[in-house]
Amino acid sequence: MAEYYLDGDDFTVVTDWQTLAGADAAEYPGQTQTDNIWVTERMGENLTAHVNQAANPNGIENLTLAAGAAYSIGSKAAPLTLKLAATPELVFGNDQAGCQAWIVTKTTAVTKATVARTGSHADALHLVFDDAACTLLDILGGNVTLDQYLNQLDSLGVATLNVKTGPAGQSPNVALWAPVGTALNIYSGTVYWHSGTLAQINLYGGALYASRSQLARTCTNMTYYGGVADFRTGNRGCLTFSNALSIKAADTSQLFFDGGQAVTLTT
Repeated sequence: MAEYYLDGDDFTVVTDWQTLAGADAAEYPGQTQTDNIWVTERMGENLTAHVNQAANPNGIENLTLAAGAAYSIGSKAAPLTLKLAATPELVFGNDQAGCQAWIVTKTTAVTKATVARTGSHADALHLVFDDAACTLLDILGGNVTLDQYLNQLDSLGVATLNVKTGPAGQSPNVALWAPVGTALNIYSGTVYWHSGTLAQINLYGGALYASRSQLARTCTNMTYYGGVADFRTGNRGCLTFSNALSIKAADTSQLFFDGGQAVTLTT
């Protein structure tokens, strides 16, 4: 396994990758073995060519998007699509406004993905977990979209999603179009729930808004400890609450529903 640092626009051109020491690589990532990818300040242009690596020969183990990367990775029309290997992890810590990343994972479930921060662009980071759901996603800051699909690839979403402000001090801003199979835990920041079934919502703080979409959605269980929960969509029939919402907070003034919404609260 080797570490590869991106500095060009074509995934399969070996001279568009560097070694840790800064020399041109002898092969592209995954060509003859499973490798790790780094996107850092060495990046000199947008990555646009041969970005569909769903059939990469050996796959990618880990992907790190680090501070200083100032160019885009893939696009909405042509996202960076990675065949993953073994127990992959994704780490995002970019801080440049010019960097937009559109990433689709294939073949293997992401063991853990961490978003420490992103640049300020609204499309700073788009993620689709195709073939297998991500086991754990921690969003500690930045603008993150969990897409329903890119290029018609269905997202299998995330098992556990944690949203809270991390050490970088950047508040998370999450657009959620994909399912969360085990628990969505919100401690701070903002989540916009557009589509996807949520098995369990635990709202400790921050804000959850369902009001920007009238797509049909289901919340199986929810426990409310505090924060803003705005379920006003203007179409009370588009949201289904399978079970009673468990209320653990004394103050429910920041819980909002459409008039006539079928919902039961328990304490």
